Amino acid sequence: MIAVVALAPVVAATSFAAARGDRRVVAYLLVWAVLAALVRAVHRRRPLPEPALLALAAAGAAHLAGGLAPSPDPAAPTLYETWLVEGVLKYDQLAHASICAVVTLAAAHVVARPVTALAVCWGFALANEVFEYVSTLRFDDSYAGGLTNAGWDLAFNAAGSLAAVAWLVSRPRPPARSPAPAT
Repeated sequence: MIAVVALAPVVAATSFAAARGDRRVVAYLLVWAVLAALVRAVHRRRPLPEPALLALAAAGAAHLAGGLAPSPDPAAPTLYETWLVEGVLKYDQLAHASICAVVTLAAAHVVARPVTALAVCWGFALANEVFEYVSTLRFDDSYAGGLTNAGWDLAFNAAGSLAAVAWLVSRPRPPARSPAPAT
């Protein structure tokens, strides 16, 4: 079931982008495949709960849509460049915050420490920004933006992951189990 949920947006985005002749789909598919392989490898060693896997699949779909779907705004080339609240919040910023929150929560299932999960997410986010930077050097139509975009991406990455950590440390913990009495 989860595989179908994860693959459906990939097939849709790939088909849509290929029909438009959008060569950027190759980079998006490469990133998606690497991340899917990473999640699979982690899941085999430390199984993630189904909600975490579904949230990661949704994050992947949001990323594919952001980069490959056209914007409803004729002035924006992709959904990532679309203002949701004019001059205040772009789809790109919401996606970065949401994806980093999901990555932090999923990482917390694996590493069990919120601060370590935060570091995992920030490493993931930094790798993404490096990939975007390299893409801008190779492709004129990468739409990855310049330093201002990278700065906002990093700020929203931090906001999303810090919100997830705040939730993790504030949630009620189940009571500790007392050891069985000695007989």
